Amino acid sequence: MGLEKIIALDTMTAEDGISVAVKGALEAVEKYDCRVILVGDECKLKSLCPSHNNISIENASEVIGMDEKNPIRAVLKKPDSSVVVAARLVAEGKAQAFVSPRNTGATGIAAKKYLKCLEGVDKIPIVVRMPTR
Repeated sequence: MGLEKIIALDTMTAEDGISVAVKGALEAVEKYDCRVILVGDECKLKSLCPSHNNISIENASEVIGMDEKNPIRAVLKKPDSSVVVAARLVAEGKAQAFVSPRNTGATGIAAKKYLKCLEGVDKIPIVVRMPTR
């Protein structure tokens, strides 16, 4: 049996809103046979997400927005922000990866703070989907 794929998804910073993140999570669990942990405002997420065996919710009471001028300070001052909680879930072994759709600086700082880099890798990688057609 292979490793179970569990992805922590920061839902609070989605440009088009939480509902888009929830919709994407529902599509992902069906298409990729994985589990998704929705990270964000638990009350909002429960109202938007139907009960599903492969989706769970992890509450996060803070958000790091795009208007944050200093991502390092934001990560340190908002330990219960959705992006930080998502990174911690990976560090704690509750997820294998985390995804955050917005503040790249805060995402990178949270990853660097809570996760180990691969040997020889000093910079934070950024993954971009490139169209092939």
